[in-house]
Amino acid sequence: NSSEPYAPMIFHSGFLWLGRADYSERKTRHRIDVRSGDGEILLGSHPIPHSVERLYPFDEKNILIAGKAYTEPEGWVTYYSLVSACCGAISVKSVALPMQYQVEEFAKASDRLFFSEVGDRALIEKTTKGTSAWNLEISGPGKMQVLGNSLFVLERHTIYLGDENIVRLDLSTMKPERIFPELRN
Repeated sequence: NSSEPYAPMIFHSGFLWLGRADYSERKTRHRIDVRSGDGEILLGSHPIPHSVERLYPFDEKNILIAGKAYTEPEGWVTYYSLVSACCGAISVKSVALPMQYQVEEFAKASDRLFFSEVGDRALIEKTTKGTSAWNLEISGPGKMQVLGNSLFVLERHTIYLGDENIVRLDLSTMKPERIFPELRN
């Protein structure tokens, strides 16, 4: 089957959201499928203009999809898409991030969107005022979670499990604090 489920899936707002890639043609086509909560009924499908690498809850009714697309002459560009499903209709709003940011993970605090940028060891923040990198360094920033006024970021020092720490960032001061004084290994 040339239209297999792509890795990401999430259960959110009563739906099963499934990222898909169709490799049957010369150009890969990406889409999001929205299924009933039990996964049995396909409620709708919508094309996505970039790969569907990761799915995240965005708010009560929407999800965010992070992925990349290759365009000429720019090269690889990171995108995120906000997707909602209501009354049988799916809406998608896609946003390209500036070329210099090749982001991976996502977290949200109110109207502030955070993305991890592994290559630059940075965190990217997008607000209504624009997109910028925080002036700090986190080795291999991974999974992120907002709790209260803090953003917790998994810090990976190597590709091996255990060479990790957790960094807590105060969202008002942007001051980082490593949770553990030593790496686990």
